[in-house]
Amino acid sequence: DMFEDLIGGLKEEVSKLIFRVEIAKEPFLERVLVGDPQMPQPTLGRINQRGGNNNLNQVQMKIPTHKRSESKVGRNNPCPCGSGKKYKYCCGRKQ
Repeated sequence: DMFEDLIGGLKEEVSKLIFRVEIAKEPFLERVLVGDPQMPQPTLGRINQRGGNNNLNQVQMKIPTHKRSESKVGRNNPCPCGSGKKYKYCCGRKQ
């Protein structure tokens, strides 16, 4: 009997909370809809080869990629810190 009262009380509290919830606007969606100049601009997907426009509704974002300024160090190459050890036994071990 106590368990049923507990479950009933929980159901009542949950239903009260559900009806009090207010949906707030997300600033990200607002910026996308309004058009923030700092955000990447969307491009439309390709039209299907069979004449359909299934991919037309999908929006692809061009995200800027990070370019490496230095070449990648191989695991068996000497470590760039100048210790004389192989990279995998020196600074490569930290990663």
